[in-house]
Amino acid sequence: MIHRLLTIHCLSPLHCGTGQGIAGIDLPVQRERHTGWPVIPASTIKGVLRDAARCTTKNKAQAEQHEAKQSQPQHPDADPDVIALFGPERGAFESGELGLGALSFGDGVLLAFPVRSLVGVFAWLTCPMALERLARVAELAGFAKQRFVCPAQLSAQEMLCSQSLGVDNEHKQVLIEDQSLSRRDLPQGLAEALKPLFPTSAQGLVNEHLALVHDDTFTWFARHATQVEARIALDPATKTVAQGALFYQETVPPESLFVSLISAEDARHPRAKDSKYAKAEQALLRLGELCQHPRQLGGDATIGKGLCALRLVGGQ
Repeated sequence: MIHRLLTIHCLSPLHCGTGQGIAGIDLPVQRERHTGWPVIPASTIKGVLRDAARCTTKNKAQAEQHEAKQSQPQHPDADPDVIALFGPERGAFESGELGLGALSFGDGVLLAFPVRSLVGVFAWLTCPMALERLARVAELAGFAKQRFVCPAQLSAQEMLCSQSLGVDNEHKQVLIEDQSLSRRDLPQGLAEALKPLFPTSAQGLVNEHLALVHDDTFTWFARHATQVEARIALDPATKTVAQGALFYQETVPPESLFVSLISAEDARHPRAKDSKYAKAEQALLRLGELCQHPRQLGGDATIGKGLCALRLVGGQ
C-alpha cells in the first residue's frame, strides 16, 4: 500500500455541515468529537474528486449514453477508469458485483487555522498536538517523522511566531482576537518544513504568518473563532424577510489548512481490470492531476463557498 498526504487550503469560507442546529447556530460545521476542531469528512473529499474524474473522463459520452439507457441503473459509472480509482457507487453492491477501487481517503484534519492579529493582519495558528498528528501520517507518506515534531515547550500564555506579528517595539507581545500573548521565535526549520503542504501561491506567506500556540489555545480558537453569518431569504412581493427564512450559518474561514491521508493499492473491482489506473502508482498519478485545479467542497457553491486548493504531497 502506498500513502500520500492531500492538503486542502480554503480559498473561500467552507461549510461542511452537520444537518442540525447547535447552540443558536442553525447550520454548524462538522467537528471532530474528541477535539472539537472543524473537519472535512472523507466522504466529501472522495465525492468531489470522483465527480471531477467523471466529468473529465474521455468516455464521458459513453457514460451519459449508459445512464440514458438505464440498462444498468445500479452502475452510474460506466467508465472503468472511475471505478478503478474510486470503486462503484453504493447501488452497485445490490448486484453482487463487489470490489474496491484503488484509492482510500481519510478525513481532512485541521493543521493551520487563521486568526486575526492586530499586527500583520492574521496568524496561521498550529499547535504541538496538530503537528504530532501530522507527523504520524506524514511518516506513512515518506516524510521523516521528526520533521514535523514540535521541539519547543510553551505555555498557554505564549505564541511562537515571526517578529512581524509583534505589537510592541521589542516584538515581545502579540494580540490575536482579544488575547494578548507573549512572543518567542518559532523553532528553527518549522516554517520551512510546513511550506510544501501549502499551495505554491501561499508558501510566501508562511514565514511571516505561521504561529505555534499551546494545544488549549489552539482548541479555543478552533471552536470559537469560526465565521457565523446571518442568512436570509426575501419575500419577492414585500422585499422583507420571508417567514422563517432567517438562519445562522457557521463556516471555516479562508486560509484554513486541512490534511487528509490518502492510501492506494491495486484496484480489486472486476471492471477495473480494463483501466490504466488499476495499479496503485497510476491511480495516484491520476489523483495528482485531479488536484491541479481548485475544487469546491461542502455546500453553497452558488454563493462562492467551499473553493479549495488541493495538493498531493509525499513519497520523498
